[in-house]
Amino acid sequence: MKHWLIAYIDKLLEQNEQIYEFRAEGRLNKAAIEKEVTDHIVQRLYEQGRSSVGIKTCFNRNLGLYYIEIS
Repeated sequence: MKHWLIAYIDKLLEQNEQIYEFRAEGRLNKAAIEKEVTDHIVQRLYEQGRSSVGIKTCFNRNLGLYYIEIS
């Protein structure tokens, strides 16, 4: 699941999207996934020279729904 999610995030970053929505299902460590995805986005943006951005995360861990916005 992580590989698919990271590939999805990379695709959205290439398209300069500002909003990322995804769902983490099953018995995964949802807090770890949230941190890993956020860290990945920050790293990719830094590599693109966009180091002064804000990231807003909203989530419902019970349902596994995540909403990440870059500003």
